[in-house]
Amino acid sequence: MYFGVSLPKHYTNITVSPEDKTIVSDKYLLNTIMRGMRNAIALHTSSLQEVIVNDKLRKFFMDLTYNEVSYLGKFTKYEKVKGWVFPTPAFKSGKK
Repeated sequence: MYFGVSLPKHYTNITVSPEDKTIVSDKYLLNTIMRGMRNAIALHTSSLQEVIVNDKLRKFFMDLTYNEVSYLGKFTKYEKVKGWVFPTPAFKSGKK
């Protein structure tokens, strides 16, 4: 209301629970959450570029961005502990 941003419709109270919870792995859920966080960071930084006049709103988006980056770092550490991080390919130069 203060910033003039319309909110989405409320979700219904009906929740569907799956019969078998082992269908989706923890690694898949973590990757989905991290993908959403990366998209949120991109959205927040683009919002920072758009809000150049309102200092209070720009600080709000900066705080959101820093918090997302912080949580992304924590999730990355968790991925490393679980062994879910793909190894970085080794770079070999063309020189012999």
